[in-house]
Amino acid sequence: MDKIRVKGKEEPVRIYELLGKDYFTKGTYAFVDSFEKGLSCYRDQSFLKAIHYFEDTLSLKPRDYPSQLLIERCHILEKEKLQQNWDGTWTFTHK
Repeated sequence: MDKIRVKGKEEPVRIYELLGKDYFTKGTYAFVDSFEKGLSCYRDQSFLKAIHYFEDTLSLKPRDYPSQLLIERCHILEKEKLQQNWDGTWTFTHK
C-alpha cells in the first residue's frame, strides 16, 4: 500500500492493508483495482492521473483513508521537483 521512511532511518518500510476474506467473499473488493492503478501512477510521478484513480476508489469506498492520504500527497508532490529515480517512498521529517 505504501512505502515510508521514518525520521532517523535510511531504509524504507512497506505498509500493507489487510483486507480479510470478507472483502473477497462478499464482493466488496472492487476498489482494489482503482487503488492499485492510482498507486502505480503515484510511483511513476503521474500525480494528476493518480488523483483520478484515488477519487474512483473513494467513490467505491468513501471512507478509504489511504486514498485520501495519497491524494493529499499527490497535491504536495506535484509542486515539488522530485528526482527522476524517486521510488515512491514518503519520508517523514518529524516524529
